[in-house]
Amino acid sequence: MSYLIHVGLPKCASTAIQVLSQKNNKVFFLGKYNNIHPQYLSLDISILLRRDILLLDDKFFFAKYPPLLLDDFCNKYTVKHNQLKFISDELLSGIGFATFYKDCIRFSKIYERLVYLLGEVHILVVYRDTIDFIHSYHHQLCKQMGFKQDINKMLEIMCNRKMEFYDIIKDPHKFFSSITKKVDFINLASPAGSLKYRFEEFEVFDLEELKTNTRPLNDSSYKLEAINDCYLKKLL
Repeated sequence: MSYLIHVGLPKCASTAIQVLSQKNNKVFFLGKYNNIHPQYLSLDISILLRRDILLLDDKFFFAKYPPLLLDDFCNKYTVKHNQLKFISDELLSGIGFATFYKDCIRFSKIYERLVYLLGEVHILVVYRDTIDFIHSYHHQLCKQMGFKQDINKMLEIMCNRKMEFYDIIKDPHKFFSSITKKVDFINLASPAGSLKYRFEEFEVFDLEELKTNTRPLNDSSYKLEAINDCYLKKLL
């Protein structure tokens, strides 16, 4: 059975996915914020799946970590036959809040290392309306990274640096599908309905429940700003 790996995007219901998946008895949760299987937090699996470890220099990485190390590790523990092995970390997409200060990390290398450590993997990408994403990203950038400029200044900096950020959030299908065909996409802006995300024979979560559990952008310290037309044309 392959591993299902949710890789983001950041600010797209990642925490809700991690919380809901841990409540699902059909899912054996191996990823971030693991409360159900706390023994994993003190072991190598939580360390090896960090982005900085996955991006180590080739010589050091392959000398230190043998192939299928995490797959062998997981199989040492009791995984019920009818449970999905699920990993979730939104930073595995290669973008995060530090991305604002440097180029995006190529997901292709992260994907290759995940395959090396786990064997067969399938990628899940969750994204949202582009403008909502930009507002949410700017809010978190100010809150977490101490960014002091308005949203248009943020976009100006991104444009000047010719960051891949635009390409990723405008068309995640193109960005991720060019690397692997084993990828599912969920758009949080899809119409209301009873969409249930399924992988193989497993029902992983219900989209409506996911939306209900997603934190709204309602922090009183953040005022939604108008985005200049020149940037809207680039984003849409």
